[in-house]
Amino acid sequence: MDVLNSAAPPDCGRRIIPKIIDDIASSDPQRTLIAVCKSSRIEDGFVNISYSAFARAVNRCSWWMESELGRSKTSKTVLYFGPLDYRYYIVLLAATKTGHVAFLSSHRNSLEANLSLLDSTHCQTMLLATGAPAMAREVLAVRPLQLLLVPEIDYFMDDGTDVEIYQWQGAFDEVKDKIFLILHTSGSTGLPKPVFVTHGVFASNDAHQLIPSLGGSPTVINFLAGKRILVAFPPFHAANLFLTMGYNVFSDITCVLPPPGPPTADVINAIHLYGDVDGSILPPSTIIDIFNTSEYLLNMTTKLEFVAYVGGVLSKEVGDSISSKMKLLTLVGATELGYLPVKVTDKATAWQYLPLSPFLGHEYRQSRDGLSELVIVRNSGLELFQGVFSVFPNLDEYATSDLYELDPTDPGNPDSWFFSSKERRHHRL
Repeated sequence: MDVLNSAAPPDCGRRIIPKIIDDIASSDPQRTLIAVCKSSRIEDGFVNISYSAFARAVNRCSWWMESELGRSKTSKTVLYFGPLDYRYYIVLLAATKTGHVAFLSSHRNSLEANLSLLDSTHCQTMLLATGAPAMAREVLAVRPLQLLLVPEIDYFMDDGTDVEIYQWQGAFDEVKDKIFLILHTSGSTGLPKPVFVTHGVFASNDAHQLIPSLGGSPTVINFLAGKRILVAFPPFHAANLFLTMGYNVFSDITCVLPPPGPPTADVINAIHLYGDVDGSILPPSTIIDIFNTSEYLLNMTTKLEFVAYVGGVLSKEVGDSISSKMKLLTLVGATELGYLPVKVTDKATAWQYLPLSPFLGHEYRQSRDGLSELVIVRNSGLELFQGVFSVFPNLDEYATSDLYELDPTDPGNPDSWFFSSKERRHHRL
């Protein structure tokens, strides 16, 4: 437990996203952050967005935001609605740099849900880009908000003119418990509730790199490091953000983004063909659609090193078949936790298992129907790995509401826990 990964970067687990991006933009400006489609035709290929280009866009957006809103000294909340492009990340970081907090609402939310979230986040400002969902205008029709029209992405990405760096200073101990962005629960059992995600939650995902390899198996962040991966979740979704603005930045991953629009099996297959990706992180429903199309399944299993899923359950039939042909990873997380440190195994038949590193500081507590609930217990020695307690500083333990079952066919294996169901108390990635 006290042997740390010597390959981890300096200050790992104590780094803050806006500063890391600025630092990389200075020290390694041409390193690729994300890759996006060159055109509406995926077969035209992808263009790499460097850290320097992205940091410049964030700086330009920050100066624009300050000119329109000023610098906030009270962490004023701003709601952003736009098309599903990487302006979400630019606006998120510009809001942080100017003292604001970006609130990202799902395009799937109802009018009632959005109005409730505006109330609970005390939000009175909307940033709106052309191509945003019609719901944004529906909100404005019934709720008077300060409205700012966000420029097109080419304005922020213009590399023909210099832009002054918008300085942002934030030492880890000063900002780790401050809100980085606001997301929300799924609302599956009522109106969605806001989740105030701190810098500390993201930093705890960085700390996964410190976790020693247990039994020779790295955790997911170690496995993904340096790889080029397709991320098929919208940019307002936690499963996307903890990759594109988390693991991605922390461990030199390149996230390949689909074009705006539904990530159908057709779209994903085209990216597998033309995106030069090592692997994909997909919703289970998309994997099932690919599985049911023999051509798409063949492309995925022969062209990719791995495929991972998060956000639901994959049937044993589908998972067993895919894992016999390629590496299949099961990921898990929550909005207030980020991704959990799942150890990666080479055993193909263990794809359903979620072997969590003990550095999470978790226990399985007996619940109902023979199931056990995953509970994270505060431990001062594991503080860097337990970012959830920067969201809930008054708690000594956090009950995730995720119910797990120990594989009855492998009861002697402490890593054979798999997700079964949940109590509806929080939002799982």
